[in-house]
Amino acid sequence: MADRLNGFFSPLLRRWRFAAVQRFIKAGEVLDYGCGIGLLAKFIPAERYIGLDIDNPSLERARQEFPTHRFLHLSEFLPDKKYDTLISLAVIQYIPDPEQFLGWALGLLRPGGKVVITTPNPALELLLLVGGRLGLLGRDSREEHVTLLDKSGFGALANKLGISLTEYSTFLLGANQLAVYQSLVKR
Repeated sequence: MADRLNGFFSPLLRRWRFAAVQRFIKAGEVLDYGCGIGLLAKFIPAERYIGLDIDNPSLERARQEFPTHRFLHLSEFLPDKKYDTLISLAVIQYIPDPEQFLGWALGLLRPGGKVVITTPNPALELLLLVGGRLGLLGRDSREEHVTLLDKSGFGALANKLGISLTEYSTFLLGANQLAVYQSLVKR
């Protein structure tokens, strides 16, 4: 899916997502899953960042905008190293099997690493639909959502994988959610 900022409030929503994850990207190596046009890269030094996406036009734009950062198509990605943080901003709602995705993401982390996810709050699904139709939010994003998780859904994913949901909060007046999972620490 192409990276779009086609709603009136889309740039503001993106900035709030970036603010919500700032503390998780201050140190260590970051894998930005669903990086789109790479805007999170401006907050992370190139030597600590890899962006992944499935949309070639978005990746090309990211490479032009941030030529020192590394951006890969998901099909090019070889998980040959471990990361401290995997960030996935407003992506999980498009993934058909969130459990499989989270298991895969956790496998890419160093012990104690974190998967940080943001996603719309399903409690405000009607607002998403109306906001999209009015052009205030992404115009077609709600229709493309496969799964909208809430706090209990994030907890259920953790239980299925035998891990903990280490942090959960809402932001943007409750319209968005932040879920953080931590990989198991080797003893």
